[in-house]
Amino acid sequence: MERKPHRSPPQNLGRPLNTKYNAVSLLQQSLEIFLKARIAEVSPFLLIAGEPHTWPKPDKEGNIDFSNLRTLDAVNLCAAVNRVSATTVSAQFVEFYDRLRRERNVIAHLSPSEVEEGATSVLMDILTAFKYLFPTEPWARFRNSYLESTGQYTDEENHYGGESMLHDQLTHEIDTALGQLDAADQKKFFDYDFKKETFACPKCFALRSSWSDREWDFCQRRRGRKIVCIACLSSFTLPDTWPH
Repeated sequence: MERKPHRSPPQNLGRPLNTKYNAVSLLQQSLEIFLKARIAEVSPFLLIAGEPHTWPKPDKEGNIDFSNLRTLDAVNLCAAVNRVSATTVSAQFVEFYDRLRRERNVIAHLSPSEVEEGATSVLMDILTAFKYLFPTEPWARFRNSYLESTGQYTDEENHYGGESMLHDQLTHEIDTALGQLDAADQKKFFDYDFKKETFACPKCFALRSSWSDREWDFCQRRRGRKIVCIACLSSFTLPDTWPH
């Protein structure tokens, strides 16, 4: 199956505009928390900002609640990470982060309509942020771990026969993402080449629930006789009888 990339203007995908604005804000805030966590790995006290005389006074036991202290401003986080952390962020990430931070400020304090963010743009920002921070980690593995952590798709209370619909959700999201990306970005973020022949994945077939009738064709041939699925990340070796 040839999954041609989108090149037309992004569609709303049925979501209200404020949902996309919230997505931009949440992405920026998540990156801010990530950068603060990287600083805190060295020492959480490096996050404290301001002169000591501006800090809150200790309580009766002589303690100060850390959450009452002012921490580094978002604009200073990348520089702080690159000063104290062994794992620095690139100049490209700093530029990307600053753009998101400015957009978030416009959304929060001025007019959200001034931020031109379509659904595809939000998707691109999410995937770009992940690629900068975890360049060797497949998005599918990260996303699968998150979906599993929510417990939303596992039916632990046996309302729907106890089946897991986690892989149904993951494969649907990947298919939707591929449909919104151009060829270069399909390759960049998912290692998917829309020009190559695709094959149905037996592992994805085994993982799907009885509520799904899709046979996802996310397998593609790599070098030699190896084929890899971009969804479940399984790899298979083609038999010798398979044509070169």
